[in-house]
Amino acid sequence: MRHERGSLIGLHSALTHCRDAVVVVGWDMPFLNTALLAELRARGERSSAAAVPEGPFGPEPLCAYYPRSCLAIVEAQIERGELRLSAMIDALPSRVIVARDEVARFGSPARLFANINSATDLADALLLANTAARPGPVTFAWPALLATIIKGRTSPALTRRRASSRRCSTRAGTSGAAISAGTVQCCSA
Repeated sequence: MRHERGSLIGLHSALTHCRDAVVVVGWDMPFLNTALLAELRARGERSSAAAVPEGPFGPEPLCAYYPRSCLAIVEAQIERGELRLSAMIDALPSRVIVARDEVARFGSPARLFANINSATDLADALLLANTAARPGPVTFAWPALLATIIKGRTSPALTRRRASSRRCSTRAGTSGAAISAGTVQCCSA
């Protein structure tokens, strides 16, 4: 167990505990849909490389597919003290960047990758949710997230619910960093 905190540490935890690969999703991205996540997984599995979508401001490393082979790069980044996910993406010897125009097949990239970090962001997301056509199921727990934002902290109950999948989980209770990284689903055949 690592004692550092941050998204890269959460990714490290996920890759350490999975067999083959992980699809990582920031829990504060309410408008992602399963079709995009399935596409990232399919591209990653075909290429045996990380598959990262491009959003309005560049790659979205908290919505990506990572094969277990990325673990060595993640560990090297942590040992160097370089905890930025963007630097880790740049360090990968092989990666598939899904271009914004391809991501747009699944919905507006600005909407898909909108995230909720404040009460203002929540108000904007509610407006967006009520005015935009939904390209797929919204993976959003409105009451739980609202309570989380109002309290100004991560909800362990929400995190535990989102961190588990049928095939394996990140053992969210063992690492605060895994909680801060968001939802992790381990992918294995």
